[in-house]
Amino acid sequence: MDRGTIYNIERYKQLLDFSGLQFERKITPTDIDLFLDFGGIEFVVGEFKVKGNSVPYGQRRALNEILQHLSIKGKTNAMGIIAEHQTPPDKMINACNCWVTEYWFDIARGWQPPKEPITVRKAIEQWREWQTRKELLLKSQAKEQTPLKWLTTNLENAQQLSLLEI
Repeated sequence: MDRGTIYNIERYKQLLDFSGLQFERKITPTDIDLFLDFGGIEFVVGEFKVKGNSVPYGQRRALNEILQHLSIKGKTNAMGIIAEHQTPPDKMINACNCWVTEYWFDIARGWQPPKEPITVRKAIEQWREWQTRKELLLKSQAKEQTPLKWLTTNLENAQQLSLLEI
């Protein structure tokens, strides 16, 4: 079987009952629809909703916590995606073609809408390409510059390479 496919559709449809897992302050489990690990260096975490439905407070908080813990300056990078679909309940959702409604790159910027319509697949591809360009740029410039010049140059380049194009 191909990776990324559902192996047992009947088990996939089976619901989990978390009603016995409520703790103090009404803490209950949540689920995450998408988690990608690219070699322990780049991570993508995402949630898919039917068009018009928002991510509940607790689930958004969980996504924020996961993303912040996966974004370790200089070591790992994380991207968050919230996407929507209009797929009927009796049909399988094609995740790669869902439309991104919000994305997350870092704590400072938080969740933002894309500048133009973009699918989940395209957003992840663009983010990974940007990560590669950013890493190459930082490595090449770190060898040649004093710390102050390096910082100034990289702030300018980060603005030029900004993934906010999506």
